[in-house]
Amino acid sequence: MKSAPIPAHLIAPTLDASLAKQQCVVATSAATAQDKLVLPKINKKTFANVDGLCADQKGFFDHLKLRSLILSTFRVSLLQASQVFTSYVTDQLQFETKLEKELEEGKISSLELEIKNNEWEEVEWNKRMKTIPEKIKTALLRYHALILIMRSYEFVFERIVSREMMDKLTKDTFKTSVRKSREIKNGERPSEGYRKEMFDTCIYSNFISFMSDYTIQQAVLTFGYYAYFKNARNRKKLKDSDELSLNLDYKVSKADDDLFEDPTKENITDEAEKELKETPTEETEDEGDAKDEDKVAKIDNTGTLAFTYIYKSFHLMASRAIGLYLAGLGGAFGSILRPGWGTLVGVQLGDACATALLDE
Repeated sequence: MKSAPIPAHLIAPTLDASLAKQQCVVATSAATAQDKLVLPKINKKTFANVDGLCADQKGFFDHLKLRSLILSTFRVSLLQASQVFTSYVTDQLQFETKLEKELEEGKISSLELEIKNNEWEEVEWNKRMKTIPEKIKTALLRYHALILIMRSYEFVFERIVSREMMDKLTKDTFKTSVRKSREIKNGERPSEGYRKEMFDTCIYSNFISFMSDYTIQQAVLTFGYYAYFKNARNRKKLKDSDELSLNLDYKVSKADDDLFEDPTKENITDEAEKELKETPTEETEDEGDAKDEDKVAKIDNTGTLAFTYIYKSFHLMASRAIGLYLAGLGGAFGSILRPGWGTLVGVQLGDACATALLDE
């Protein structure tokens, strides 16, 4: 017996052809079709993620949630403490090498070497331990400022780039490397091109973070030069006012001395007339030379500041660009060695190498 065709209104609808594939219910009758009717699932959080894109994108204030806040604080604190300890060990080795060289040259004895070494360790250890809280506070402020700038850039990019590009910019490299590696092991995709894909993923996903870091460093550099220029200008004004005050005091005292001198004594009148004729020309020339020198010095100082500011700005931009490229290379090789954690470590090592190479 032939089954009746399924009415069109009983076929499951779709949200959008670009967001979900056409779904149909296969059944032998209208009654069974009605029982088996299943509507497509919709993401409860937002309709924007039904296409699977931008799934790794974080909310604007997600970093302030309790779990994220605890993890970020612990990570930043551990990083700052390890940097202080590494710096202490490095400086200690350098100091010991210097003392051993002096011992070989006969400048100090073994006892003096041990005493100086112990004194250095005690002083430097206490001094560096006291700097850790301040370093952690500064690093936490910078971290949260960096995150807020990143979210702001994401907010802007979300409105000017396609969703496909936004998905690349907000990918989680840890999850992506693990997922791609699992697909290769399961035979769902070939292993060829995995390194290139992870390189591209690391470049795109770290672009906003590197751009945010550059923004912070550029702002700090600009503020530093502005503060220096402002302080230099204030010092110059103070110096000019002090010199003017000294000149006025000198002229007043000189005038008082002249008032109490006898004009007929030792032909002072003739000397005064001669001084009146010669002094204005000499003072005018001296003042003109001084003004010219001040103008030249001011121009040279301003030009030097502008040149160094532009140079440091370009150096900073190049440093961040090269750091991003090396971070992509490190992430790609790290993904091959150990997907996930190897990716994160490779990105950090690549950035560290760029900083070491371009550090002034």
